[in-house]
Amino acid sequence: MPTTRGLGALLLIAVLGAGCAASGASPSGSNAPASKEATTPASGTASNGSASASVLPAASSVGLPDGIYTAGRFSARLTGLITAVLDLALQPAGSMTSQGSTMLTYQGAHGTQLVTVALVANGPSTVTFSGSNITAAGISAEGCSITITNAGSSRLTGSIDCHAMTAINASGSVVGTLYLKGTFEATR
Repeated sequence: MPTTRGLGALLLIAVLGAGCAASGASPSGSNAPASKEATTPASGTASNGSASASVLPAASSVGLPDGIYTAGRFSARLTGLITAVLDLALQPAGSMTSQGSTMLTYQGAHGTQLVTVALVANGPSTVTFSGSNITAAGISAEGCSITITNAGSSRLTGSIDCHAMTAINASGSVVGTLYLKGTFEATR
């Protein structure tokens, strides 16, 4: 993984999270604290016995056990400023659950595309794309829908639908908008 892209993506996530926390803004636009809403089917479990939940906006209520993910895929269609079909492999070095938060890192074969999915306890979840000399980020509270379809002890799957992710170039200038829709999986 190219160090500058990986660190840049993680830095962007940290900056976005810090900005939300510092502003005190809640995802709903009210003065109420951020919601930890998660919905489950009437039975409470998926057909394979694992929890099924929709993450809006925090993932802490999904209750994933701590640990490192060792394999997985991120498949998506990217449109807007650039158009691409993404098929990225999970990178174990940047993919784990710890203290209720989960970070998943996916990278292309040649290291030119990087996607991170951060399911944050007590805060909005984020999706970041880096590639083609741009970085774009989306937040669950602001146009990104992140749905967990399986949250078992050894497998995590879900889907992402991000509208109007703001894209910036290396100098930090806004250069356009990206739309990302796809699925992710991670296994232990």
